[in-house]
Amino acid sequence: MTTDYDPLETHLDALGDALRVAAAAPAPRRRTRPLIATAAAVGVAAIGAVVVVAASPRDGPVDVLGRAEAALSPTGELLHYVVRTRGVEPTGGLSPRVLGTGGRCPPPPPTEVWQARSPSRWRAVIPASANTGRCQGTMIDRHGHVLRGTWETSWAGGTSTSYWPAVDRMKVIGGYDSNSSQGNVPLGDPHLGGDDPVEVVRRMLRQGKLRDDGETTLDGRKVHTLSGTKTETAHRITTRETVLYAVDATTFAPVRAISTVATTYPRNQRGIRNDPRLRAELEKGRATQLDFVTFERRPLDAAGRRLLTIVPRRPPVVVERTTQARLRAERRAEVREQRRRRAAQAAARDGN
Repeated sequence: MTTDYDPLETHLDALGDALRVAAAAPAPRRRTRPLIATAAAVGVAAIGAVVVVAASPRDGPVDVLGRAEAALSPTGELLHYVVRTRGVEPTGGLSPRVLGTGGRCPPPPPTEVWQARSPSRWRAVIPASANTGRCQGTMIDRHGHVLRGTWETSWAGGTSTSYWPAVDRMKVIGGYDSNSSQGNVPLGDPHLGGDDPVEVVRRMLRQGKLRDDGETTLDGRKVHTLSGTKTETAHRITTRETVLYAVDATTFAPVRAISTVATTYPRNQRGIRNDPRLRAELEKGRATQLDFVTFERRPLDAAGRRLLTIVPRRPPVVVERTTQARLRAERRAEVREQRRRRAAQAAARDGN
């Protein structure tokens, strides 16, 4: 796996053709804008206390969807959350089986995110490797450096910045469109488009494409469950994404989000046409589960704005600056060179 994820490279890859979709819209609903305030909530799983959003009292039925949207989309405030991301079985329930190591390895470390809206900007601290010993995960950048520990990435004003403390390198890529998928927090599976499940949920709530499935209990905690699904077909590729989202029944803060993407490719799709097992896996779907360990809102003052910027402890040894256009040109040149080499090899074989 490489940390230099680029939307163009994903597009060129067969698996990267999977479309990011939202869920089908239910019947229109009326929503009143709730008043919101910050309050302390119950501590979570030995990680620490959670500060969540509490809705003001109101008469009539509880607007679960409106309050869930308000919790994820604060205006003029800093959103801070810590999430644990895992691959899970696409079962459609809130408590699916975790995939991977069969219990031999501990869960991966969490990802910490600071985010502000209007305009969108964020910083994330992401674990680069899972554990130690035989459970060690390895990430390698495009220069061949093995990355361990954590790395930081941020987005603001069409510029993506990444910093790897272990190798003391920083990379700054400018020139992105404000709507580029590079502006998504990298919490999703890059092979499925690299989309941010939190942003997917936020967008679906804003568009009214999640429904309230009622109240249930998750790990002893009362939650409201929201869900939605949509199927889209483009370029003969059919993609179905199902989102299951649980919020605290009292505060409406996020507790768990599960995004399942199932993709059906044409029979002659490059990369999978001779791999029936992979085709079956993609059609069944791949699911990502996000557990919110911490969720809070902070003032977007000078101290809050500093949290949105990567600040190395010392000036990095190497700072690489480039643009999206230059990266695309380099990628096209690489593709042309690969084709030239393949043609030369084929000509040499024919000549023999």
